[in-house]
Amino acid sequence: MAGAVNSITREDIERQPTSTIEELIRARVPGAQIVRTPIGFNIRLRGANSITGSSNALIVLDAVPLQAAGTDLTLASLQPRDIHRIDVLKDGPAAIYGIRGSNGVVVSRRGARAATRPDTLAGPRTQF
Repeated sequence: MAGAVNSITREDIERQPTSTIEELIRARVPGAQIVRTPIGFNIRLRGANSITGSSNALIVLDAVPLQAAGTDLTLASLQPRDIHRIDVLKDGPAAIYGIRGSNGVVVSRRGARAATRPDTLAGPRTQF
C-alpha cells in the first residue's frame, strides 16, 4: 500500500512491550489521538472534524468492522500479544472503506493463537 500507512508488525510489538493496545498505538502512530471512554478508547487520526458525527477512526478487526459486528469486542479488550499486525490507514489508502473510512481506518489482525473458531464437530457423532 502506498500513501499514509503506519504498520505495527508482530516484531514491533515484541520489541516494545506494552500492556495495552492503546499504549502501542500511541507510541507507534504519529499524530494519533487516543480518547478514553467508559468501555475502552477511541482513536482519532484526523482530529475533531465533525460537529454532529463521529471523528473516530473506523476499527476493522479480522476483516470485520467493529461498529457493524454487533459485538462487545473492542481493541481495548485485546492484549498486544494477541495481535499479529495493525495497519493504520489515512487519506488515500482509507478510501477503500468509503465514507466510513473518511476519519481513517485501523485494520488489525489477530494471530493464529488468538483466533477463535466455532467447533463445527461438536455434538453427537455417529461412526460406522
